[in-house]
Amino acid sequence: MRTLGIFRGFVFGAILLLAVKVVAAMFGPSVPEPVSNYLDGEGSGTLISEFRNGPFSLKLAIGGLLLAYAVSYVASLLAMLKFHAWARYMFIVTTIVGVALLASSGTAIHSSFQATVACLGAMIDGALLTLLFVDPVRARFRGIVVAEVPLVDPVPLPQTPSER
Repeated sequence: MRTLGIFRGFVFGAILLLAVKVVAAMFGPSVPEPVSNYLDGEGSGTLISEFRNGPFSLKLAIGGLLLAYAVSYVASLLAMLKFHAWARYMFIVTTIVGVALLASSGTAIHSSFQATVACLGAMIDGALLTLLFVDPVRARFRGIVVAEVPLVDPVPLPQTPSER
């Protein structure tokens, strides 16, 4: 079951990179004062500026949305390790919601390490999305155990007259 092992490895990689993203966010780059003022004001984008400068009720709503997204992403990753059928759909939905949240977050400054971790996380999420639709993984989520085909040629090649 090589494909299932690769799938599980990607899920563990996504969980590990999520933990690294959280730690890396605590040690962000130092930003000059004018850039920091710009990002705190009009230049930060829709979601982040409303979260920072909006009324408390809006801060609570956006914070709740971000918390619900984070919890559903982690829950879908953990449930995909046990091949629960609902986890497949939840991961697809959280990926779509994550892209929408990223598009509405606005301008941000990241260190090269943070950008590398985010890029690796996006690649792993893309690989997971692809593997969710490959037959051994898809069948496992549906409760069907499929044996993978070995990588040997089952049909012998025709022999030439000199090999007979």
